[in-house]
Amino acid sequence: MISVLIPIFNFNVCPLVAELQQQCRECGVPFEIRCYDDGSTAYYKEINRSLNYLEGVCYREMPENKGRAAIRNALAADALFDALLFLDNDGLPENGHFIRNYIETFDNKSVLYGGRSYQLEPPADLDLLLHWKYGIKREVLAAAKRRNNPYHGFQTNNFMIPATLFRAITFNETLKNYGHEDTLFGGELLKRGVPIIHIDNPYRHIGLEKTAIFLEKQQQALKNLAFLHQSPMIIRTKLLSFYSFLSNWKLISLTYLIWKLFKPLLLYNLQSPTPRLIFFDFYRLGWFIYYMRL
Repeated sequence: MISVLIPIFNFNVCPLVAELQQQCRECGVPFEIRCYDDGSTAYYKEINRSLNYLEGVCYREMPENKGRAAIRNALAADALFDALLFLDNDGLPENGHFIRNYIETFDNKSVLYGGRSYQLEPPADLDLLLHWKYGIKREVLAAAKRRNNPYHGFQTNNFMIPATLFRAITFNETLKNYGHEDTLFGGELLKRGVPIIHIDNPYRHIGLEKTAIFLEKQQQALKNLAFLHQSPMIIRTKLLSFYSFLSNWKLISLTYLIWKLFKPLLLYNLQSPTPRLIFFDFYRLGWFIYYMRL
C-alpha cells in the first residue's frame, strides 16, 4: 500500500529507516522504503549500504548528483504502491504512530501534509542557533494554522500523495540547486485544484546546519526564487508580496542601497549568539533584489 521515498545526501539514514520499517510492520500493510543516494561522499555511502540487508528496503546509489527535484522524481517513478510518502533524509518521526496516522487519513484525491518540528531546547552549538530559531519561529505550525493558507503552508519534507497524481505533476527539474521546489510544487497543486489536507503528524528536523551553510543555502533558494519570478510560472510567497509592495512604491533601489550599506552588520548579528529574524528577513530581501537585477 505505501511507498516511503527518501532521497539521501550526506546523511546517515539508518536510524530513520529502522524506525519507519518497524512502524510499517506494525500497521500490517504492504510497504517498501526506497532510499536513493544522490551523490553523497564515500563515508555516508558506506554507512547507508547496510540498508540493503533490511526487509522491505531498497537502497540505490546514483552515479552522479541528480538534484533535489530529479532524485524525487526517480524515487516516485520506481515506487510500487499507490500511496507515496516523501520524507527528507534529515528527520525522524515525532511519534510512534507516524505511519499509521498517514495511512488512516490517506485518500486517492488529496495531498496530506503532516508538518515539521524541531527540538524544543536551543542547540548547545551556537553556530546552529540561527537555523534552529528560524525553524522554531517560522516553520513549526500546527495544522489548524496551516489550514488558513493551505498551499502556502505546504512543504515537501513530509507529505503523502497518490502515485497517479504525483506522476501527472512531478517536481520541476528546471531547479537544480537548493530551494523553492516545494513552492513550485504547491503552486501546481493550487493550479490543478488538488486539495492539501493538513494534519498534525510532525516530522522532526534533526539536521541543523551551521550558520554559514544555512545562509549559503538561503542565497541559492533566493536565486531560484528570482528565476521563478521572472518566468511564466505563477508562484506566491510572502517575500514576493513584499517585493511587489516596494516595487509599487518605487522603493527597490533605496532598499537595495540600505541593504548594501548594512550587510556587514546584518551578518554580524546573524552569526552572533542572539540572531534576530527581522535582520534575517532583510538579509534575504537584499539578496533577492540582487538576483532580480542580474
